[in-house]
Amino acid sequence: MLGVTATVWLVAYFFLLPWFVSDAYAGHSLIPWVNRAISGQAQHPLSHYQSLAQRAVLLASAGALVCLVAGVAAWPRRSKIAATWNRVVYAVPAMGAGDVIATGASLGFLGGLAEVTSFRLRFGADPVESTSLHVLWMGPISAACMGAIIGLVLALALRAWRGVSIAVPVVFFSSFAIFSFVSGLRLGIHKYAIMALSLGVAMQLARLATKRGAAFPGLCRRSLPWMGGATLAGALVIGAIVAGQNRRGERSGEAPAGAPNVLLLILDTVRAQDLSLYGYERQTSPEIDRLASTGVTFDYAMAPAPWTLASHASMFTGLSPDRLSTDFHAALDAAAPTIAEVLAARGYATGGFVANLTYTARTSGLDRGFMVYRDHPFSIELFLSSSSWMRKTALAIRPHFGVHGPEVGKSAAQVNSEFLSWLPSDGRPFFAFLNFFDAHTPFKLERPFDRMFRDPPPQYWRFKPWVRSYSEADIEEFRDSYNSAIAYLDAQVGVLLRELERRGVLRNTLVILAADHGEHLGDHGGITGHANSLYLPVLHVPLVISFPSRIPVGIHVRPAVSTQNIPATILDLLGGSGDPALPGRSLARYWYGGADDGDGNDDFVSPVFSELTSNDFAHRSDPIGKGPMQSLVRGNLHYVRNGDGSEELYDYIADADERTNLAGGVDSASVLAPFRQLLSQRPPGQRRHTSKASLTREP
Repeated sequence: MLGVTATVWLVAYFFLLPWFVSDAYAGHSLIPWVNRAISGQAQHPLSHYQSLAQRAVLLASAGALVCLVAGVAAWPRRSKIAATWNRVVYAVPAMGAGDVIATGASLGFLGGLAEVTSFRLRFGADPVESTSLHVLWMGPISAACMGAIIGLVLALALRAWRGVSIAVPVVFFSSFAIFSFVSGLRLGIHKYAIMALSLGVAMQLARLATKRGAAFPGLCRRSLPWMGGATLAGALVIGAIVAGQNRRGERSGEAPAGAPNVLLLILDTVRAQDLSLYGYERQTSPEIDRLASTGVTFDYAMAPAPWTLASHASMFTGLSPDRLSTDFHAALDAAAPTIAEVLAARGYATGGFVANLTYTARTSGLDRGFMVYRDHPFSIELFLSSSSWMRKTALAIRPHFGVHGPEVGKSAAQVNSEFLSWLPSDGRPFFAFLNFFDAHTPFKLERPFDRMFRDPPPQYWRFKPWVRSYSEADIEEFRDSYNSAIAYLDAQVGVLLRELERRGVLRNTLVILAADHGEHLGDHGGITGHANSLYLPVLHVPLVISFPSRIPVGIHVRPAVSTQNIPATILDLLGGSGDPALPGRSLARYWYGGADDGDGNDDFVSPVFSELTSNDFAHRSDPIGKGPMQSLVRGNLHYVRNGDGSEELYDYIADADERTNLAGGVDSASVLAPFRQLLSQRPPGQRRHTSKASLTREP
């Protein structure tokens, strides 16, 4: 029998398991979650998953063998073990329902405190870990509330009124608290090892609590008022700190009388081809169209990177992403000055109001130079996400009320309200940066825009970039959601501009509207999302500059330009100052020097550079799966060099969908040579991956 079992195990381990993983890797497994877990991960070869699966089976087999041996050894002593269990569970001292709830609340508070402590111990400059300082006092209270709720359920489930030992709730709540703290430190320890450690320590704490008898529940009850008082004190201190953050960076200069205001509106994840301004058949952007009629529209503005932080950092500093410290887990450092710092030095009041609570929050480094920077709102959403206990519960319950996903952004209406309430009324000029997140998943479609392109409203609130099994109907439903979100955002842009006009502010305000990047909606073989390619859908973004008293009205600039030149353009349009100019070339040359025919006159047209270095969350078959990518746009041609050295070339004017790769043509060598030369002449990137210790910032 033992030999047969061993033979079956060896065959399964060395033959059946690799075959099963290979089948799932190809997306053919009959178990959907296995397909999603294996076939969609980026940049890992088949052998990687086969090795992981074999390791998991080996560990599971070893664990099962240990359990079997332990069970066989314990079987003769089963009566004694049962008696010991009864003594532990129903021993004196016993707890009533109130005691269990109080214990849950107090230990939950300590668990939440441990969790926020571990967060502060590990916290660096990783934008993904962005949160508000208010979490430091909200976390313990949130966990205490959740502990009290779990305590009530536990008391009912264990029939505490019949006498349940102190050991049961102590082990339950203590293990959760210890697990939250240790896992929060992210020491690289496997979660099951942390779970075993937590249970072991919790058992020892339960022994101590049992020895104290009825005094332990009383201690938990008496500690609650003290915990509440400590929370109130913490809330007041942190509130003062946050208020101080929003009063920092006083202006160092005096702006000249009548200096114009600057309003920079960035539409997160809005691609140009889905705006009616750029010829889209749906009327998604009537308000932006109206703004464009008062200024200059750039027909082919390109983002320097197809994701938020790198693109914003370029638009703030005038430097390309490969000259900056930004990465998916690295903030913008202080090496390069930003447009906000320059204008603050000129005497401008500077304010940032952002909806993307990850890659434009304070932890992103984009807040430099702003006297006021509003990211995470003080809200019930923040409270629900401030502790892991409450956050996981909320994420499980919220979909039943039509709300999907965690809080990752604010609505355009919230951003507008924050900006308008801050707007200086003392005559000082201002530089305001507004980031709108409504067109980024997860969508929260507002009425009546949710029914604008589909009735009943579309259901797709989020694409999973590692999934490639979406049907055409899925894609269309997602497009309807995306277009509805853009229509809502456009309406809010109109609300904002009309309010500024009503207040008499708009007539002396330079308005720049752009997007940080676009979005794939099933293009190029089914790609979805962004930060996974350098194709036109993620690079081609809207760009409108309006300042009727200073620039022409209602004209279009045809040549491709980079949004990286926005800071140089702002300084050029504002006029003279003794401070050094930011890098880049002013886009004003397109109307100061006369209209350009788009034939590539070097007096106007410079190659537009974009790059993407990595993305661990993309589908492995996405272009970024081949390695770091670079892109150049010049004249009517769009050149892409992939990480494996392969090249692509498209005539993006004649072939807007980039279906025909010209790089494989008969005469392609002569056409590709100028792009190869331009990249070879480009100085090597000097990306600074600064350590977290040197980039530590407040959340």
